Amino acid sequence: MPLIQDRLRFKQLLKNLMREAIGDTTMASIVDRMSEYEAAKADYDRWDDEQVKYERAAAFARQRGVDPNNASAMLKLRRQFPEYDYDPKILKKEKQVKDRLAIVRRAARPEYNVDIGNLPFDSPDDAEEEEPESGVRARLPEPGKRVYLSPDKMQPLRFYPWADFERVGLPPLGGFDDMAGGAHPGEERLAKILGAEVQGDSVSFDLVDQKGMKWEVKGLQRPASLIRPGVEGIAAAKPATDKMMKVVTEIEAFVSRIEEGSPSQVCDSIEQMRRFVALRKFVDREKKEIERKEISAGRFEAIALALENVSALRKAWDYETRKTLKGTIGAGEKNLEVSRFKLVKMLRTLSEEDPDALELLSTYEPRELALAELDTKEAYDNPWDWMNAWDASIDVEKIFNVDGLLIVTPEGFTMVPRQMMRSVLELRRLSQDAPRYAFVPSGAKKAGR
Repeated sequence: MPLIQDRLRFKQLLKNLMREAIGDTTMASIVDRMSEYEAAKADYDRWDDEQVKYERAAAFARQRGVDPNNASAMLKLRRQFPEYDYDPKILKKEKQVKDRLAIVRRAARPEYNVDIGNLPFDSPDDAEEEEPESGVRARLPEPGKRVYLSPDKMQPLRFYPWADFERVGLPPLGGFDDMAGGAHPGEERLAKILGAEVQGDSVSFDLVDQKGMKWEVKGLQRPASLIRPGVEGIAAAKPATDKMMKVVTEIEAFVSRIEEGSPSQVCDSIEQMRRFVALRKFVDREKKEIERKEISAGRFEAIALALENVSALRKAWDYETRKTLKGTIGAGEKNLEVSRFKLVKMLRTLSEEDPDALELLSTYEPRELALAELDTKEAYDNPWDWMNAWDASIDVEKIFNVDGLLIVTPEGFTMVPRQMMRSVLELRRLSQDAPRYAFVPSGAKKAGR
């Protein structure tokens, strides 16, 4: 059947199907509801942009010893450093924009509306239950507490043996079992040496020194051991983990649609078949471990190669042309134009209960069904650029949101200031949403530190 006839038949059948499934009244309101959603989403995005700016400014303020909760001090900092400016008036609308967006999202019937998008919350109740970051303030050391080594006189990456401080009467080192609760190994020792205060479990940092600088203590029993962040660091990495899981799920669905249509018929060259077989092996070998959220450095490379294979098939199957084809659904004077790929997703949802939708879905060729599964466009446009951007999104300075790290071994300790974290901490794996880093002091030399 010629393409134009197919599109006309598709349009008419889909109109009938949608009217049957949800009725004329509901269909006529979809466009209005989508408009409400887009307006609410725009307000939320404006707030979100300012929130990102505020968090950056707050981190900068802490580095300079400024309390981010002090409005007048933050105003002075913003005037002095315009690159850290943000709009407090927009930030005050947080609950308002979240509640509005949650309400219109529910009203927009996302089960029929594939363009509705994914939001970080589902209902106003959920938004109200979100608690702000803990307001617990850092406990400063008692005035006059003895300091045997001042943090501001410590040399970055220099190794300080415990033996150099035996004369001061050091407390026990503690164990290196990172699954055990309580203080980290060396935490009490460092508190005594630096004249710092141990903070406990109520905050995300371990020690605060005499000048209010915050430190996280990490134990390395062996040079090959990996450093794991705390709860706040894991939360900072979770969006990146979720993004990776979404892409892997899309690749699996892409492979499944090709198999449903018979690979020998869908792939029309040896090169295409070779890439499909590689993707099939990727799904068989890697997906289970990735679903368990165990992603090693080698698995990062496997994911990048899988993206390359999808990208090549996507190009060979004329994705760029296909994505421009449109279909229109509507009732009366209300119309909503969406791409055929979006309509495929809509039909797949409806086909679970309606045989007409299933029959209409069967009129698509397997390639189009497979390509419709690929939502994360940027990952397949430039796979390695996407992987590099993904890696950069797990920003070690956000994972360890402190002034510096104190790396403890059975023999002594080393200080890593915040500005050197990116050059000496190397991401080696993700385990249960938690990034694991290798401590690589030689990275500072490569970075010219």
